[in-house]
Amino acid sequence: MTTLHLALIQMTVWAGDVAANRATAERLLAHARAVGADLALLPELWATGYDWPVIHAHAASPGTGLWATMADLARTHGLYLAGSIPLTEDDRLYNAAVLFDPTGRAIGVYRKVHLFGPMDEPAHFAPGDALPTFDLPWGRTALAICYDLRFPEVFRAYAHAGAILMLCCVQWPRRRIPNWDILLPARAIENQYLVAGCNAVGQALGQPLGGHSGAYGPWGEVLAQLGAEEGVAVANVDPEVVTRARATFPFFADRKPAAWYSERSAR
Repeated sequence: MTTLHLALIQMTVWAGDVAANRATAERLLAHARAVGADLALLPELWATGYDWPVIHAHAASPGTGLWATMADLARTHGLYLAGSIPLTEDDRLYNAAVLFDPTGRAIGVYRKVHLFGPMDEPAHFAPGDALPTFDLPWGRTALAICYDLRFPEVFRAYAHAGAILMLCCVQWPRRRIPNWDILLPARAIENQYLVAGCNAVGQALGQPLGGHSGAYGPWGEVLAQLGAEEGVAVANVDPEVVTRARATFPFFADRKPAAWYSERSAR
């Protein structure tokens, strides 16, 4: 695949209204496909929002419920599709980003590692403990969810695992959008890869969400960007920009981890 057409699905997430959220996703995904998208990214907890009773009631196990809904959306619209849903495995509830191919086959799952205390996540979700990557036609791809963005170690670990594209689904509040607008391109620049972040609009636990979904190249260049309203933006991505950036400015070779983690540095 020489060019990846990546759609950011910045939708209104109605907390607790799964039917309304599915209808919105259907409408915006149809638009994304009509304008040529190959891959679409939905926000965090796009179907349930942060409504804890509904999250527990609609927690899916693999192949059922919202998992099956996402598989159907991917298949219906002929898209690779990623987004976060509540997922039950081994009697534990996770905030999990699931990635599907255009046939509706699940490619992989990322379980949110960093749970956000102010949203009461640790009281409901179990933390993930792995950072998987997935080999796709455009290159190795990885997933993150919202609060993970504040932990650069996650994004550097993915870079060292060979990822060229990071997909981050979030519900980021309007009042912290200035941080969001800096952190997304910063993660792209410091790891020399492609970063796409999809936020929602609407509200989460009484906090207005801020939109501003965006996709950025390895130099921090804007590939696609949305404002504060519902909509779809498509980034036309050349995966080779990552290879060229790393060859032009190979700063990973100058890392000095022995100094960072030495006993002397710890003191």
